[in-house]
Amino acid sequence: MLRKLALTAAASFVAMTISARAEAPGWTMSELKKGDGDSWGAALIANMEDGREVGFRCVNGKMLVAFALEPTDMMEAFKDSGKPKLIDVDVSINGVEEEDVGWALLRRHNVVLSGDQKTARRMYNAVVRRETVSIQTRKKGGDFSLPDPNSDAFSSFMNACDFKAKDSA
Repeated sequence: MLRKLALTAAASFVAMTISARAEAPGWTMSELKKGDGDSWGAALIANMEDGREVGFRCVNGKMLVAFALEPTDMMEAFKDSGKPKLIDVDVSINGVEEEDVGWALLRRHNVVLSGDQKTARRMYNAVVRRETVSIQTRKKGGDFSLPDPNSDAFSSFMNACDFKAKDSA
């Protein structure tokens, strides 16, 4: 019975591959604002042709990375204060498996995110370097073909975050 359960679980994993390409819609940088209009952070979001989004959020110099598993509004997901569910996500960059980190699912938006600084920064750098990032999760998903990094949006995001993206962070 356990073997059948393990096989069923393994078969339910969905692979998502992330790589840069020029013909996707593109990246935008936006400020995250409170109800009174004060800024509390920045978001860098890539809109995919199928309506899904990939984004980086920075608040007080700390970055997180998020992937929408179906079309959604990433800005709304970034503002969500709902309780996330912890899930398993396997990540590799250019075929090299990354260490396991905590990932959470925002069920209302069907978005997986990691607040682990090293993971977020390594994925950010992978986009900048046009490297391939692969993700596996038990939730639905698919391939992500990210647009080439837009230097204006990326530099604005880095300036708003007040840090330099580093692999060692």
